[in-house]
Amino acid sequence: MVWDRPPGTPVLARDDFHAPQARVPGHLLTIAHNVPKRLILSRTRDHGISLAPLGLNGLVLDPRTGVHIAVLAAAARSNADQP
Repeated sequence: MVWDRPPGTPVLARDDFHAPQARVPGHLLTIAHNVPKRLILSRTRDHGISLAPLGLNGLVLDPRTGVHIAVLAAAARSNADQP
């Protein structure tokens, strides 16, 4: 399972940081600018959240993706404008 990021869409921007009077972490912005356009969301592993209910037998949700999805789900549940 993959996700293609829309062209010209930043992964992370300075406005995404909510730390008044704190320096924006440049290393995170650098990492975000180097994220590939196609993100792999599934992995072939023996353990993890199974994607079989989606018809992807033998695949699990990439653990790194799961952390981000949990944050997005929590933000959506609490009706937050941004996670």
